[in-house]
Amino acid sequence: MLRSSLIALTILSSACSFSGRGSRGTVPVQPDLPPLPEFVEVCVSKAVVLPAKVNGKSWDGVGRVDRRARKLIPDLISASQGGGYAAALSAAGSVGTKVFNKVKGPPDLRVQMQLGREYIVRTDHVKDTAIAPFGASEANCAVIAKDEYSERVQFVVEDMDVGKPEIVGTTAFVGIPVEAIRSGSWQVNGFDAVVEIQLTLQPMEKPKDRRPLNEETAPPSVDDHAE
Repeated sequence: MLRSSLIALTILSSACSFSGRGSRGTVPVQPDLPPLPEFVEVCVSKAVVLPAKVNGKSWDGVGRVDRRARKLIPDLISASQGGGYAAALSAAGSVGTKVFNKVKGPPDLRVQMQLGREYIVRTDHVKDTAIAPFGASEANCAVIAKDEYSERVQFVVEDMDVGKPEIVGTTAFVGIPVEAIRSGSWQVNGFDAVVEIQLTLQPMEKPKDRRPLNEETAPPSVDDHAE
């Protein structure tokens, strides 16, 4: 029994001695982060889509986009999934800006954001462009409470041409990233024919009650018109 006690004391003494050996023997202390805001206003600020549908057809009208743009589409899709519009431009090389700025039959873009079962953002639509900037209007923004930060979030990007919307791409997340709430910006990288969505997040004091949006009839996907 005495021998066991001596062994235990020796081990404890060694452990205490090791923990005090300078900075290499200590565990760094993480600073306490401030609490997340009780409310944030989320605004969709920009959306970028491919210069053509995945199958090479133009967004509006008939026919296909020019051969250079069609050949680039697989590379644009792959690059945008990792880094959004900046990565897609890099993959497109010297013709990148021209490919996005001179789109044949450009789409009229709109973004919807769903939180849980509720649609909370249905942006204005920006006509005739693959690169759509959205202003800070009421339609482009919604306020989210702290207890909703972990809800499922879904984005639907649509082309509003030909009198009815057509899905360009859709993606979903379980919760809003904490880093996005703290930094005030959220970039959602490539999915389907979408290259990038940019959002801003602004802390707010308690807002007025949010008015839910009506759910619209689901538009056809781009695959419905593949061939």
